[in-house]
Amino acid sequence: MSSVTNHEIAESAPVLSGPAESRDFPDWFRDEQCAAWKQFESLPKPTRKDQAWRFANVGLLDLTPFKYGGPLSEDDRKNAPKTSRNAV
Repeated sequence: MSSVTNHEIAESAPVLSGPAESRDFPDWFRDEQCAAWKQFESLPKPTRKDQAWRFANVGLLDLTPFKYGGPLSEDDRKNAPKTSRNAV
């Protein structure tokens, strides 16, 4: 029995159909998104044998260059969507 519900499938449908044209994003972002989607679609589809990553030893990853940014203030959390779109 699958643990994926019909609701979850319905929510993922827009993601699986490519970038949405109706979103209010800058032209450069939509161009990049479209190019990335075309590249994604050109990749071969995975098969049941494409699961080597499941057995990877993540303990060998060097994560020292990555730093945790800490919690956001309530103001930063509220303004993040606005500042993210205006960053470039």
